[in-house]
Amino acid sequence: KDLDQPCAVAYAIARHGPMRGAQGDLISRCLGLYGEWAWLETLFILRVAALSGCERIVDIGANIGSLSLAFANHFPGEVHAIEGSASNHAILLENARLAGFHNLQVFRRMIPGINPGQDRRGIAPIGGHPQQGQVNRA
Repeated sequence: KDLDQPCAVAYAIARHGPMRGAQGDLISRCLGLYGEWAWLETLFILRVAALSGCERIVDIGANIGSLSLAFANHFPGEVHAIEGSASNHAILLENARLAGFHNLQVFRRMIPGINPGQDRRGIAPIGGHPQQGQVNRA
């Protein structure tokens, strides 16, 4: 299955508010059943961020935003959600809009070298030369 193709959309009331997801997708099913996805991992990352004193969390491969929304809900700094898939990015944007967190920014970007066979037309790589895979810190 081409992961960048549009898909049917599901709806769930999740721990961090209403969320849309891809029908039949594992993350979406967990959000519908339990109201969350990877909650223990989310708590761990939030704890590390708090202890390190960082000002920003970057969720690379944010999918539909289940972790990004959790971060934005519990983290006082900026949260950047980066997703390359057009269909996931569209759902991520909708979820960010529904949540209304002011510290959450959504980007459609590909990380060079992650999905070498995927069509990258219209998607800006993140900083540096595509073969270097550097992250733009600006």
